[in-house]
Amino acid sequence: MKKKLVAVAMSGGIDSSVAAVKLKLEGYDVIGLTMKLWDVSEISREDKHVSRHCCSLEMFDDARSVCFKYDIPHYVLNMHQDFNETVIEDFVSEYVKGRTPNPCVVCNYKIKWELLEHKTKQLGCDFLATGHYARISREGIPWPCPNIEHPGTPILHREQFTRGKGMFHAVDYVPPAEKVDADYPLYLTTGRLLYQYHTGTMTMRTEGLNEIAPYCHVEISAGDAKHYGISDHALVTIASRRGSIQAMAMVSPKAVTGTVFIPFHYAKAAANRLTHAALDPISGIPEFKVCAVKLLSKTA
Repeated sequence: MKKKLVAVAMSGGIDSSVAAVKLKLEGYDVIGLTMKLWDVSEISREDKHVSRHCCSLEMFDDARSVCFKYDIPHYVLNMHQDFNETVIEDFVSEYVKGRTPNPCVVCNYKIKWELLEHKTKQLGCDFLATGHYARISREGIPWPCPNIEHPGTPILHREQFTRGKGMFHAVDYVPPAEKVDADYPLYLTTGRLLYQYHTGTMTMRTEGLNEIAPYCHVEISAGDAKHYGISDHALVTIASRRGSIQAMAMVSPKAVTGTVFIPFHYAKAAANRLTHAALDPISGIPEFKVCAVKLLSKTA
């Protein structure tokens, strides 16, 4: 009976190396595949900045050494052009649009799975394996899974929290670094919408989500809208001491009088053009959640 042929995506690391050896010892025919995503000729062995990183020379050497030791054929797949067109160009395009791209998400889906699976089929392989998912079959293994025999942890903190009871700290109230005044009489706070995520790198590619939340808005209370002459769904300018943006007014019962809310997902109306970078004295986190602004009707 002909043995099943398994292609193992080998990075030179422990996970993929162990997966290849285990499959070999279990009786499968195994080939090792290492993806070349960069122009390796431009990488120096002495360059410490790329050592052990994706497509470093050490990565190829380690994968090749494991395959040689266990008599596993080893191939390098040149995906340099595919990586550049699919991942790098997408990264640059998203960055220029003012979004925060996640190249690893695109690479994992398009290159390290979709394209790699296509390559293995061309090589006549029956299966594709990676070290990261060596034990996962149909049901999966819930994290944490501390060792190879562990069944996983479906429910975390079943009996108690890992560290015991929660730890609370009493802190003194500190007012915001920037308070409202006659020139900027409203507080601005920023946050998320249910239908978008961060800067929309992934969610804004989904037509259904864009139909629900297509553009930026500023939530304002009915009292503040009346006081400042703002109509519901009117285009308004929101200005702070650092900059200004335009957004659609949304008179909302959720809004608190004296405070307006703007989601930070939209590059064309980037909320952080308004916020300031005063730092928390203990954590060092910028105070992006509160600053003083004013609203101007476009017709004003």
